[in-house]
Amino acid sequence: MLKRESRGYVINAILGPLLRMSLLLVARGKASVEQVDRIWMESQGAPVGPFGLMDLFGINVVYDSWTRPRPGDEAQQADILSLLTPYIDTHSLGVKTGQGFYSYPNPAYADLEFTVKDVPSSHIRELLMTAFLSSAVTLSDSEVAEPAKIDEAWRLTFSVGYGPLAQAQQLGSGELGRLCKQARIEGLFT
Repeated sequence: MLKRESRGYVINAILGPLLRMSLLLVARGKASVEQVDRIWMESQGAPVGPFGLMDLFGINVVYDSWTRPRPGDEAQQADILSLLTPYIDTHSLGVKTGQGFYSYPNPAYADLEFTVKDVPSSHIRELLMTAFLSSAVTLSDSEVAEPAKIDEAWRLTFSVGYGPLAQAQQLGSGELGRLCKQARIEGLFT
């Protein structure tokens, strides 16, 4: 049940910062596409990672949204567009063209061994979790929706066992605050 109006949907409001963090990590050379997706899939028990999702949405859709960034995202726009432009230029738009961050119809992330191919970086995991959890906490604190409903929406949409607010509660507010501060220092989080 909607408690308060907010720009966008609950899932998009949580997913947007996660995708932004994923794009920045790759654009700034801190991780590869596969590494981000492996870490996310392994930590969440999810069937697909952020870059696999962007392939499903269409890289052109992601690109178009970054040509009109939200207030506060302008400083990150150039990095993200420079990462996405080669895909646009080569018409590698994801699932719909058969090529994007992955090749289709058999993307690497669908391989049962995908998440065990390298050791996940705890720092990359922390940065992804910071973007994911802080956006859900902001929604809850803004009273856009009840915490249980936010978690339920995430669990049902992505077929995972835990929602973001349950994970934030396990982490604790002090640790989440530390992670947000570190991500801001690195210029990866606003």
